[in-house]
Amino acid sequence: MDYVLTNVNIDIISDEIAAFLDKCNVDIKDAMRIKLAVEETLLHYQEEFGEEQKVIVNCRKRLGRPRVEILIPAA
Repeated sequence: MDYVLTNVNIDIISDEIAAFLDKCNVDIKDAMRIKLAVEETLLHYQEEFGEEQKVIVNCRKRLGRPRVEILIPAA
């Protein structure tokens, strides 16, 4: 999904990742660590690139393992 790096969208992305990891039966402690790491990373990107920066988030399973990708398209 495509988003811009506003605080509201960072919260939405975080919630979507948490729901995806829960659906994949990831241990709750690991899921929380991943969620917090993603939030921190997105906040760093927001600080570096601004709130209008587009970000693409993909949550999927690959080879039976959950995978979360965060992509920052080049300008």
